[in-house]
Amino acid sequence: MSPHLYKERKGGPPALAVISDNLRSNAVHRSEIPSTAYVIWAFGTLISSPLPIYFFLRPLSPRQRNIGAVVIGMIALGLWIGLKKITG
Repeated sequence: MSPHLYKERKGGPPALAVISDNLRSNAVHRSEIPSTAYVIWAFGTLISSPLPIYFFLRPLSPRQRNIGAVVIGMIALGLWIGLKKITG
C-alpha cells in the first residue's frame, strides 16, 4: 500500500487503517487481527512513553523513583517480550 493513501484518510486510528487495508487486499487473515493490533499498540506505547514517564517520576522521592522505574521497566519488558513472541 502506498503511503499517500494514509494522508487522504480523515480521522480514525492508523492501526485500524492498516488492518482494514490488509483485510481488503487479503494480505492478512482474520485470525491475525489481534496480534497485528497488539504489535502496533505496543510499539506506539514503547516509543511514546519516555516523556510522560519522566513527568510522572520527577516529583517523587529518590526511593519512590527507583521503585517506579523498576515497575515501569517490567511493564516495558513485558511489552517487548510480547512483541518478540508475536513477530518472531
